[in-house]
Amino acid sequence: MITRTDNPTREAGAAVKVLEEWHQRPAAEVLDAVYAVPVHLRRALRGQWPTLTPLDRADLYALRIACEQVEQLGKRALEHDGAARLAPVITEVRYFLGIADPTRRTDSTHRDHAVQRAAANLAVYERLSEREQATVLDRLTPPDATRARMLAALPDYIPPVPDPRAGSKLEAVLTEAEQRAASEDEPPTIAGQLAQGMRKALANLAGEWQQQIMRSIGDGVTPPDAIGVAVRAHIRALRYEDPDVDAS
Repeated sequence: MITRTDNPTREAGAAVKVLEEWHQRPAAEVLDAVYAVPVHLRRALRGQWPTLTPLDRADLYALRIACEQVEQLGKRALEHDGAARLAPVITEVRYFLGIADPTRRTDSTHRDHAVQRAAANLAVYERLSEREQATVLDRLTPPDATRARMLAALPDYIPPVPDPRAGSKLEAVLTEAEQRAASEDEPPTIAGQLAQGMRKALANLAGEWQQQIMRSIGDGVTPPDAIGVAVRAHIRALRYEDPDVDAS
């Protein structure tokens, strides 16, 4: 349940405090907070919406989708690696609270570095051929990713949390692909149908969404999940371009 007040920045701050203390709070309160916090942020940023960068807007929409996913999983999501599921949400909320209230002291250094790495990785990815791009996405997708997405339809399935170790492979895989394309000594791997579909879905998105995907993959989210969240967030953005409409 979302409680509206005349101070959405304060409401967002109160909600993130609940998330930070999630292990001390009732699960229902935490789930209410995780669902409400992006709505409060959207209202808090209403006056600044025209001045936000396209990337910040994309990240805010992606945050909304991520929060909805946690809320939909319910109490079980908190029982299975609750800290790891809430940590990226808390990081994003703190960042946007700093934009909404410049007097609020926030440290976004780690996030800023991740954004810069994502931009650099996207630049390398864009220089690759379409075939090599699909190969990169294929290599970064775990063998059981398709099975996991099928299991996601089951009511009792709890998806795994992002694996930072997998995210650390992104730059290495991109470098290998770039070197392979330059040497022409080794033919590129023929990626599967899933990877080709992911490449096309990513290519159809604007640059800010592509960078958002690269940052997610760098954080350990699998390419299918990162692209899936971005596509859903992009659709939300197209439907609700007016921040007053979606802040509900």
